[in-house]
Amino acid sequence: SATANIGQNVTWTANAMIPVRGYTWSGTDGLNGNTQSVNKIYSTSGIKNASVLFSSVAKTLTNITANCSVNIISPPPVLGTVNVSANISAASWTITGPSTRTGSGVSASYPSMPLGVYTITWNSVAGYNTPVSISQTLSGSGTITFTGNYIFIPPPPPVLGTVNVSANISAASWTITGPSTRTGSGVSASYPSMPLGVYTITWNSVAGYNTPVSISQTLSGGGIITFSGNYIIILPPPPPPPVGPPGGLIEIIPR
Repeated sequence: SATANIGQNVTWTANAMIPVRGYTWSGTDGLNGNTQSVNKIYSTSGIKNASVLFSSVAKTLTNITANCSVNIISPPPVLGTVNVSANISAASWTITGPSTRTGSGVSASYPSMPLGVYTITWNSVAGYNTPVSISQTLSGSGTITFTGNYIFIPPPPPVLGTVNVSANISAASWTITGPSTRTGSGVSASYPSMPLGVYTITWNSVAGYNTPVSISQTLSGGGIITFSGNYIIILPPPPPPPVGPPGGLIEIIPR
């Protein structure tokens, strides 16, 4: 038997080798008609039968019936392709719709996808703005492409501060330790653009002076801290008292 698809127009035609006065059609799914050809569209699959009764013109001939059939099948599905492209390799996504797909990287292609509306949802990537979700319609044998543009978010500039140092003698010198290290000498110094955190100053010794003690301070965002070093002179010991005779008496000799 012949083959046709569901929804396809099927034409039944009767050809007689004798003069025919009329035709009477009957068959599966309500097939009927009284012309030489009749049309029928079938909505279900399976073997469909048809019979036609020929009414002969000749009075000496009886009516003749002919039978035939057709196999109605489901047509192959019409499919399309969904493509994805992204601008960073860390990109990943989920596509939802008549079929669901997930993927990652800079590109992917999904052939043989059922037709319909598809929506892509991009996953977040640290340090980037996430592309918005969009929807597209995949039509017969067509192709749709989703493009994801992740935009880099530059980090904020570092918050810094200033460390100042003052001393009371020009011979002073020091070392500052903490998130950053600095050394210096003299009566003053300033260190801008210093990372935030706890700083400790260590004063170096100077001959003849007491060394200032080490101290720590916390530098906060955009702030200023100042270390002050007060070197104190070491005074010499007082001279010993004069030496006299025992008992402390002074003898006076007249002349």
